Amino acid sequence: MPPEERDPAFLWDMREAARKLADLVLQTSEAEFPAAETVRFAVERLVLVLGEAAARVSETYRLQHPEIPWSRLQRMRNLVAHSYGKKAAGELYRSCRQQLVPLSIVLESLVTAPPRDEEDRAL
Repeated sequence: MPPEERDPAFLWDMREAARKLADLVLQTSEAEFPAAETVRFAVERLVLVLGEAAARVSETYRLQHPEIPWSRLQRMRNLVAHSYGKKAAGELYRSCRQQLVPLSIVLESLVTAPPRDEEDRAL
């Protein structure tokens, strides 16, 4: 299967992860976030899914959509995957609030229907 044919599934995962991230960070203050363990763990997992899905989107689609910060999403994923503890929680919260909440709006406008093929989906 050509990479472009798998894009709808990865984009849907990105959309759903960004939407759920936005909901979580908008319901939690920056001061509460480090101690809100369940919320923090959920946010971390969703950042991993978002970054992984972004990395798998075809180069063709990425070039057509420069409004999506592809490399930044992968860097955020790497930050979460390789940073531990509450020390990075503030940076994660601010990044989600400043970058992923607006991204969720962009993805909602680009990806309006779930993919027909459920294969390879993370969410």
